[in-house]
Amino acid sequence: MTNFSFCNPVRIEFGRDKEKYIGQYMKESGAKKALVLYGSERVRKSGLMDAVEGSLKANGIEFV
Repeated sequence: MTNFSFCNPVRIEFGRDKEKYIGQYMKESGAKKALVLYGSERVRKSGLMDAVEGSLKANGIEFV
């Protein structure tokens, strides 16, 4: 096996309306792109995805 190191720093935010700040948090950490994954259409139906996409767009974060 090849020797390697893996560092995966994680920021976890909990609380009401935190999805509205995801773009800001990513921008602060220097991110420019995001891969958004979800498991069911409930995310779209509830409006959560709209809030996330809006925050990413407002902060100049590209996403797929």
